[in-house]
Amino acid sequence: MRMLLFVTIFLVANFFYTETVSAQEKGKYQSFEGTRVSMVLPEGFEKMPEQAVFFNQGSGATIQVKEVPDIAGVYTMQAFTKEALEENEGVTFVSSEEVQLASGLDAKLIVVAFNVEGMDYERIMFVTGDYNYSVIINANYPKMTKKLLFDVLKKSLITAKF
Repeated sequence: MRMLLFVTIFLVANFFYTETVSAQEKGKYQSFEGTRVSMVLPEGFEKMPEQAVFFNQGSGATIQVKEVPDIAGVYTMQAFTKEALEENEGVTFVSSEEVQLASGLDAKLIVVAFNVEGMDYERIMFVTGDYNYSVIINANYPKMTKKLLFDVLKKSLITAKF
């Protein structure tokens, strides 16, 4: 049973990774409905109707966008601290790093862990913005797929533009 699970994860991740590389090389930007945000998504992510969410059925990963108008991105980035995040019940801070978007804007990449119905997940909280606008992009994935998905999702997130 354990071997079957491993083989299934390997096959899904291998497809996911291979297709993602080709999609990012082609530079296909996808827009998030109801927002100004677009980015190059990993292959296999499908738009959920009437939502600013994309879902990958094979991995269970999601990418969603939240806009925060009238608040500078730097202030939103400063608000996402370990202490603030761990005030939410069931959320564990994993890591944080400063990154840059392909456009040159600064961003903060925060990883938190949580559990839903006995399944461990991680969320990349990608926070950025300009002087008048903040963007929070969340990428959720099953924790057991982190080694396969984290870098792929991170490469996708830094392509965000608005």
